[in-house]
Amino acid sequence: LLLIAALFLLPIIFEDDIEQMLLKNVNKELKAEVSWNELDLSLLADFPDARLNIKQLSVVNTEGAFRGDTLVSADDIKAGMPLMSLFDDNISIEYFKIDKAYIKLVSDKNGEVNYLITKESTGKENSKDTTSTESKLKFSLHDYAISNSELHYIDSSSGMDIGIKEFQHQGSGDFTTNQFTLKTKTDAMVSYAQDSVEYLAGNHVHLESDFAVDLEKMKFEFLDNELLINQLPLAFDGYYQLGDNADEMDISFSTPSSDFKNLLALIPEAYQKQ
Repeated sequence: LLLIAALFLLPIIFEDDIEQMLLKNVNKELKAEVSWNELDLSLLADFPDARLNIKQLSVVNTEGAFRGDTLVSADDIKAGMPLMSLFDDNISIEYFKIDKAYIKLVSDKNGEVNYLITKESTGKENSKDTTSTESKLKFSLHDYAISNSELHYIDSSSGMDIGIKEFQHQGSGDFTTNQFTLKTKTDAMVSYAQDSVEYLAGNHVHLESDFAVDLEKMKFEFLDNELLINQLPLAFDGYYQLGDNADEMDISFSTPSSDFKNLLALIPEAYQKQ
C-alpha cells in the first residue's frame, strides 16, 4: 500500500521539477525552443516504466533564416522511460507515440534547411574529466508510432514539393546499437510536385519495409519491402546514406505485376490528355 501510494504521489510532488528539467535539457541541446501546454507524469500506467504525456507541443526555430518558424507541432505525445532515469542526469527515452503532428521541412534557394537544429559540439569536452555533471538526453528506443499526422517538405532550389497527409507510421528496432534492422509500416496520402508538375496528387501509399540501419555511417539499406501506390505494386532495392557535404543513394525500382489501368492512374494530370 505504501509503494502504490508513493507511485501515485511522487508524480504530483515532483511533476513541476521534472517538467523544468526536461525543458532545460531539451532546449540546451537544440537551436530551437521546445514548449508545451501540459505535461502529465504517471508511474503506474506503464510500470515499471514511467510515462510522460505531453499536450500541445511546439518546436520553433530560434536561429538563422528560419527564426520564428514552427518546425513541429503535435497535439499529443506519450513517451516511456525507465523510472530511475527521472532522477538521473541521463534521461533515456524507450518508446514514444505521437498523434496529430504537423511537421514542415524546408530547404531554401541557398541550401539552408530548417531541420538541422541540434547544436554542434564545442570541442571543449575533456574525456578525462570524470567530474562533469552535464545532463544528456538519450534515445534507447525499441518502438515508436506516429498517427493522424501531416508532413510537408519544400525544396526551393530543386522545385520539389512533397505533402503527406493522414500519415500512419510505426516502427520497431533496437536503437541502443549502432547497427540494427528497423521494421516499419506506413500508410498515407501523398502528393508530389516537381517544377509545378504534379506527379502524385493525394495518392494512397502503403509501405511495409525493413531497413538495415548503420548509425555510424548514417546508411539506410532497403531490405524486404512492399509498396503500393494506389493499386500499383512496387519493389525497390538499394540504400540511402547521409554525408557531410552531400548525400549518396543507389536505389532501383521494379513492379512485379500490375494492370495497365493502375499505371495510367499515376500519369500526371498535365500529361493525361496526351
